[in-house]
Amino acid sequence: MPLTEARKIAETEYHNKLRDSALCEDPKLHAHLRSNYKWYSIARQRDAFVESYFRQHCAGARTLDFACGDGHNTFLMSKMGADATGIDISDISVGNAQREAARLSLQANFAVMIAKSWSLPMTLLISSM
Repeated sequence: MPLTEARKIAETEYHNKLRDSALCEDPKLHAHLRSNYKWYSIARQRDAFVESYFRQHCAGARTLDFACGDGHNTFLMSKMGADATGIDISDISVGNAQREAARLSLQANFAVMIAKSWSLPMTLLISSM
């Protein structure tokens, strides 16, 4: 069986086990299997905060997304009305971001650049995670 199929099966089994009501009868196992949920919660809270912040501050701003990766936060800033630019050290990530921006018909700029070498005046700065 290919590794990806084995991983899908293992992930399905994990989630099925996690959602099985019988799991509540074993508090130790339940706690163990749900130990990573704190990370999902933090990510959801962070994402909600970032989106709320962008809604309040991006309209009309020039923004720079340091370490933009594939451009997720740059896209959000653009959608919220910013003149958004994303920079990343990875040419692959920048290429992915440029293609996705075109696919989404978003006005966003991307450049391969080491973050500490930028010299653009910006009114809002965000460091991607």
